[in-house]
This record gives sequence, C-alpha cells and structure tokens, in this order.
Amino acid sequence: MTNKTYYPYILIIILSLIVYIFTYGFHTLLPSNVGWLLNARHDWGQHYLGWAFYRNSNWTFPLGTISDWYYPMGTNVGLTDSIPLLALIFKLFSPVLGNDFQYFGIWLLSCFILNGVFAYKIFKYLNINIVLNFILVLFVITNPVLIYRGLHPALCAQWLILASIYLYIKEPHSNKEAFSLSFKQSILILLSGLIHPYLTFIVAGFAIILPFKNFFVYKSISIKKALITTLITFTLLIINWYIVGLIGNSNSEVNNGYGLYSWNFNSFFNPDGFSTFLPQLKQVNPAQYEGYSYLGLGMLILIPFSIILLVYRISISKINENNKKSFYLFLLWLIPLTLFGITNNITYNDKEIFTYPIPDIFIKLGNIFRATSRFIWLLYYTVFLSILIIFAKSKINNVVKIVTFSILLCIQLYDTKTLFTFRNLKNGGYQPPLTEEKWTQVFKEFDHIIPFPIYEWKTLNHYDYQDFGYLAAKNNKTITNAYVARTNTEGETEFKNKVISNLYNNKLEPNSVYITSEENLKNFIIPILSKSVKIVIIDNYFVIYPANKHINISQSIEDKNRLDKALTKLKPNTFIKTKETFVPVKDDIDYYFEYLEPNTNFINLKGWVVDKQSNNNMKDSIYIVLRDKNDFYISKTDNYLRNDIGLKYNNKNLENAGFESIILTKNLSKGISVNYGILIKTATGLKKYVETDQLITIGNNAIENPKLTQVNLSTDPFFLSIDKIEIKKNIVMIFGWSANESIDNENVKKEIILLKDKTFYKINTNPYKRDDVVSLNRNLKNANYSGFIVNFYIDDLPKGDYKIGIRLTKDDKTFTQMSDKTFTIK
Repeated sequence: MTNKTYYPYILIIILSLIVYIFTYGFHTLLPSNVGWLLNARHDWGQHYLGWAFYRNSNWTFPLGTISDWYYPMGTNVGLTDSIPLLALIFKLFSPVLGNDFQYFGIWLLSCFILNGVFAYKIFKYLNINIVLNFILVLFVITNPVLIYRGLHPALCAQWLILASIYLYIKEPHSNKEAFSLSFKQSILILLSGLIHPYLTFIVAGFAIILPFKNFFVYKSISIKKALITTLITFTLLIINWYIVGLIGNSNSEVNNGYGLYSWNFNSFFNPDGFSTFLPQLKQVNPAQYEGYSYLGLGMLILIPFSIILLVYRISISKINENNKKSFYLFLLWLIPLTLFGITNNITYNDKEIFTYPIPDIFIKLGNIFRATSRFIWLLYYTVFLSILIIFAKSKINNVVKIVTFSILLCIQLYDTKTLFTFRNLKNGGYQPPLTEEKWTQVFKEFDHIIPFPIYEWKTLNHYDYQDFGYLAAKNNKTITNAYVARTNTEGETEFKNKVISNLYNNKLEPNSVYITSEENLKNFIIPILSKSVKIVIIDNYFVIYPANKHINISQSIEDKNRLDKALTKLKPNTFIKTKETFVPVKDDIDYYFEYLEPNTNFINLKGWVVDKQSNNNMKDSIYIVLRDKNDFYISKTDNYLRNDIGLKYNNKNLENAGFESIILTKNLSKGISVNYGILIKTATGLKKYVETDQLITIGNNAIENPKLTQVNLSTDPFFLSIDKIEIKKNIVMIFGWSANESIDNENVKKEIILLKDKTFYKINTNPYKRDDVVSLNRNLKNANYSGFIVNFYIDDLPKGDYKIGIRLTKDDKTFTQMSDKTFTIK
C-alpha cells in the first residue's frame, strides 16, 4: 500500500486505542494481567477459566474439548465464550506462554479497530468527505452497544456485521468481483463460527442474500454459482463446528428460553442507567438487558433531521432501481431476523402488550439461542449507519455538517460517559480470597476437586467456583463446579446421584477431595460417623478427604473448636419402634416425596406435606413412619420452609411444609419390606397420618451394584413378567412382577439374576405394589406384593448380551427362573 492508503488505518488504530484505554485501561492489554478478568467475577472469569482449562487439556477430537472443567462431562471452549479462534491459536504456543496468560484485552482492542476499519470502508465507498468519515468512525467505535457488550468479549466482534454490510452494498462490476465478494463473505461466516454462534446467525443470512443480489440485481453471477457458493459456505460452517465440537457433542437447547430475553420496544432510547441526561426506563423483566440497544442522545437528536432529509431526497429524486431491489432483498433477511429477536412477546416499558402464537420450529430454534434479543443488532447497525449516512450525504455545506457532527459526537460521548468509566479494572495477577499455599498443598494430593453442592456457583461465598477453578487450573486438576453456556443436565444428575449415593454408602469418589460449608456437612454424615474421612477447615471451608490420606494442614484453635462443634451437631435421626398405632387419613393431607432413597443402613428422603384442614403449620412437626405389618417405627425429620407451597395454597402460614432427613435403620431387620408414610404433629398434640401405597426394603440401595452369584434354576415354573427395561448411560432400570402359587408372596426377597456366558450376577430389588396382578390369578396369595423395581450400575459388568431372570427367597426356600428378556451393554 502507498503511504496515502494506509494512513487512515493508522489513524483508526490510534483512535481505537484511545477509546480502548478510556474504557478498559492500557494495563488490560498485558498478557500476564489476569486480575481484571477474575476480579470482575462471573462472565469474564468464565471466559478466562475456559481458556485456562482448555490450554491444559490434551489435544483431542473435537479440537475444542475441555476435559478438566465441569468434570466429569467436560465442556467445549466455545461454550465458555472463550473465543475458540484465539484459543486454538494460543493453545499451540501454550508451553512458552506464562502461567497466567490472557488474550481478551488484545481481542477487545481488535474489535474497536475492526469496527472502525469497516465503518471507514462503508463511508469511503459512499464517497463521504474524509474529515466527516473519521467523525462518523468515532460514532461507530464508541456506539453504546459495542461498549456495553464488553461484558461478553466474543460478542464484541460486531465488525462482522459491519463487514457483511460493506460487502453487501458494494456493486460488483464483473463475475470475478461478484465471486470475490461472496468468497469474502464466506470467510467472515467461517470466522464467526470460531468466535460466537450468535454472530454467525446474524451474518449467515448474507451468505444467501449477497450472491442472490448479485444474480437477480446485477446479473454478475449465475444462479448455479449463487446456489453452490451458499451451499459450500454452510457445509464448511457445519464441518467447522463439528471439528471444534460446537455441534454433535453438547446439549444446546434450553427449555422455555424463547421469549424470556425478548427485545423491549423502548430499547433504542432506554439507556438502562448509562446516560447523563435520559432516565432509565422500566422493562418487563431483568433478562431484557440482553436487548440493550441504546442509540445515544447525539444519535437521537440526529434522527428527526435525517428522516426529514430522507423524505426530501425521495421526493425530489428517483431512487436507482438496482439500489431499490438490493434494499428489498436486504429486508428479506433484516425483517425475519428482527422479528425473531423481538420474539412473539411484544413489550413496551414494563407492560406486555400482546403475544402471538408461532410454529414450534421457531420456539425450538429460539430455545437453542435463548438470548434472541441480540439479533436486533443488525437492525441497530442499519439504523445507526443510516442516520449518519443520510445526514452526511445531504446537500448541506460540509463545514456545517462537520461542525454539527462534532457537536453531536461530544453530546453522544458525554451522554454515555458512564459506559466508559464505570469499570474499575485491577492490574496484575489474580490473588484469590483463599490461602493459596494451603489449598495447593491439598490439591496436589488428589486428581479431582468436588465442591459441594455439586455444579453450584456458590459453595460458601458468591461465585467462589471461580476461585477453586483458578487454583484447580494452576494445579492441573479436574473440578466439577463451572459456569458453561449450555449444561448437560442429564450428566449432572447422573454424577450428582452417584456421588451422593456413594457418600450415603460410605464410599467416597476415588482420588477426590470435597469442599463444602458447615450447612452442607450433613451430607457427609455417614463417612464422618464411620470415621472413614478426615476433615480440616481452610478459609472457613470444610475440606473432606479419605482417612488414609496424610496431609499436614495446620489448624488454628478457633478452627479446631469450630470443627468439634460442627461434628457434635451431626446426630443422625433413627427409626424407633413405637407402641402407637396410626390410622391413615386420605383426603385431609397432600404430600409429595421429591426422593426417598433406601440405602444399606439408612434412608435418605426429601419432600413436603400439608394438612389441608389447617390454616397454620408453622409450629408443626413432621415424622416419617415405617409399618411392618402391625409394627410401627417412627423418626422425626428436619422441617424447612417452602415458599412455593405457601403460594400453591395461597397461605403464607403453610410454608413450614418441607421435610428432609437421613434416618438410620439399625433398629429394623434387613430384608423386610415395609410400608411408609408421613405423620404431622401439631403444637397442640393433634396427629394426622397418611400412608403411601408403596414399599421399601430395608437394607437395599436405591441404585445397586451387581454381584457374582451361584444359581440353581428351578424345575417348576412360576410367574415372571419383565414389563420394562430402560438403559440410561451407566444405569439400567428393570420393572416387573413375579409370584409363586406355592408361597405367600408378601415379604418375598426378590433378586434380579443376570446371565452372561455361563456367569450369573445378582441384584437386590425394591418392592413395588402391583394391585393389577391380583385380578390375573386368584390362586396367588398376596399377589399385590409381587411387583419389583431395580436400578443398578453397569460400570463393572463386561460388555455384551445379558439374559434376565429372577430369584425368589422365602423361609429358606429358593425359586429361580430365567425369562426370555435380554439387554445389551455396548
């Protein structure tokens, strides 16, 4: 390039750097300065940690896989908004980069520069005066949406939108030039796929309208080439995403997302608190912040003048036919994208004006993207540029326009100055509010870090998942708790259930350390009482690890006393046999068990119960009752408030409805099947009891592990029905019934028998009432006790085909029979 051609770009870089420094500070460009990201918490911390864990991950396929964060499922560098384009590049050089390295500062600066570059190109193509051009460029690189969206650096690549508009407005003068424009647009779309899918969705429409404009309007490309170019672009984009792992390896849909992040019709003039002059306007819900699209006071002042000039221009001159057709084709993408961004929930200020039905396919697409109000950005930049261009292209004297634009720019910047100054970003490395030396001493002894509750953002302090994530990344350890754009709910549930089940069965995750608060210490009650774990307090967190590990962590007297007091409070509830007899009432009581999980030596349960005849349960006590024929066993539960139940019954005095407990079953005989129910006791001593129609077996687990066994098949057949087999990842569920005419079927021990290659496995089942079986055969005694259900892990079973059978045991008599039902472990 000659000197004259690159001078404007040098000036754009200088202007962008000045704006950047005012907004973020020069120190944020330093690669070793990660403090500004992690001290900001949440979004910026998420982006940095996604990169930090990604650089530590082994190269694998898909290329964007992060294995150690969000353990054990892992995630993708694109789902942490860590800008895969840069993450992939810098991962190649990770060995020579410092321990603390970030590229988000230079990325944000590049977004300012590129916004300025493509704005300059647009204005230059439209033959706008060079002085005016740079004033307009300053409007663009300081526009409120770009500055505001700094909270998501990847989404600051709004230059992709400007570049697409620039390529679209250019008139191709030959077939070669038309192909070149389409090729460049394809490059933009492929780049956007490695930056952020929301931006990809916005600019993807240009892959259709650009080649078709060049075919229909300028006849500079054949329809065949237009179709092929579009098809190749989207094929390469899908391949691109597949290689990185943004499709095919993650749950991308969020239920009930569409409409929540709708665009409010006040957004173009609602500064949302970032204006010196204009007030913050109300919105329907806080989620509408995603549609932030304030134009700025300078632009708002300019709007009526630009409208008048546009109307005048249209009235005195004929619009070029090619320009008109190009504009109509542009609307074919702008209008549906805008409507999709607004959603079918039309709002203005804090009022929902109306909603309208839309096809399910749009709702499904909206659930995938969720924050659809970001799609208003194409309309925003179209309006923003149009307002500037109409006035700049008017017949008004250039000096007048320069003075006018300069005054309006000053008003614009002064109006939105809070956007530039509200951040107070720290310099230097990150110092987590933790005693790093002690935590490092603990972490180096384990492979996996499990803050508890699992997959929550808070263990004890707000967003402390980032502090533990930062230390886990520094020590190359895996950690469960993370913030990712799309969660694997099925994987989360499976792992949480496994960990909790293992804790309740005194089986800790191997090579894992647990971090929790005093409030959640009760979840570790079984291993604590069994003395199979050690506990230390670090920075007010309770750190729990296997007793066979020897870690020399110094404890203050205060920490030792606090730990002793916390352990003293951990007294588990126990079922006690009572002489009382409880008669169930049915209609008076509503209840629900969120879970009731039997385990070898205890029962873990949670739910709610309400006496519909009561107006106030704030002083009620809730008990769980087990009934073995005529014998009753009772245990008190821990009550807690349930605001949702108060709302359900429209009575705040009924919020004391929640119950939860871990209850030891040492006073009951293992193997017996018992009914269970709930007892409500009021402050005056009134008792009401409701009994479920289900059973549990004392000593069985909610999820069993198969064990090797010897089997003698019975010669006399009996009834066996396998009604349902369901396999979900590493757990199999089998449901059915079995009964024998020669025995009383109440309190029969039932074990599922699996057969593979002459090897048998046994699995304890839990009883299930089957009143439907009674009518099938009147000769079966107590046939309603014939049902069974079992969930069991298949991790330790060899792969292959398994035949299913059952073994019935009653009074030392055993009956074993195989069915024709099978399942396969792949």
